[in-house]
Parts: sequence; C-alpha cells; structure tokens
Amino acid sequence: MPTSIGATQAEEVGVEHLLRDIKDASQGTLSKQVSDKTQGLKVLAGKLREMKDYLKKVISGEYRYNQTIIDNY
Repeated sequence: MPTSIGATQAEEVGVEHLLRDIKDASQGTLSKQVSDKTQGLKVLAGKLREMKDYLKKVISGEYRYNQTIIDNY
C-alpha cells in the first residue's frame, strides 16, 4: 500500500530510527527476538529429549555407551 509521510526534519530522523528497528512490517524487533528465542528453546528441548532417551537406553543395556554420540549432542 503506497504511503506518504510528511514531517519536520526532527520527526523524520525519529521515524528513520524506528524504521531501522523493524525488519518485518508485521513483526517488531522485540517480538522477533522473543520468537527467535522461543524457537531456539524448542530446538534445545528436542535435543535434551533425544539425549535423555539415548541415556535411558544406555542404562537399560539396549545401547552401548558411545562417547562420539555424546559429543554430537
């Protein structure tokens, strides 16, 4: 949608600073950071579940302990 904004020079500077912080018109900087951190925590939780499952299987004797696998987690 074409838009035109008229402002004084001081207002234009303020608007330019605000626009630098917006990477996506629908998502502000703070919400982007929260979204990124949430996604990172989901990935971490998944990795921790994988590690837990692996270690349970090592303890039960289903898998043999393998340091290379541990290092990859």
